[in-house]
Amino acid sequence: MHEYSLVQSLLKQVSEIAAANGGGDVEWVRLEVGQFAGVEIELLQIAFQELAPKALGLPVELLVIPIPLQVKCKDCDAISEMNDFHFSCKACGSERTWIISGEEIRLIDLGLTESNRRTQEYSK
Repeated sequence: MHEYSLVQSLLKQVSEIAAANGGGDVEWVRLEVGQFAGVEIELLQIAFQELAPKALGLPVELLVIPIPLQVKCKDCDAISEMNDFHFSCKACGSERTWIISGEEIRLIDLGLTESNRRTQEYSK
């Protein structure tokens, strides 16, 4: 399960961001996870619930925003959302497409305790 190593890296980033903003306690973390990122969101949540208290000293809420898989057609420039993994343009039927979203895992922001009211926004 590579979700555990992803969470370890995420928690390292979160700790660094919290320290850079006064060292307050982290209340929540918000991530975007693409449909085609190769991550099982349920396993990510389980790993986060297990590792966050050890890394941050207390339980932290993980908010996951799923990002749909979208492709852009090289023939007609249409953007299509994929519900399956058949990468053809919904406008013209061409299979000459490339992925424009849905592969990402991105730390969006996090919330710090009342004593450090600032919310740090961070994107990769």
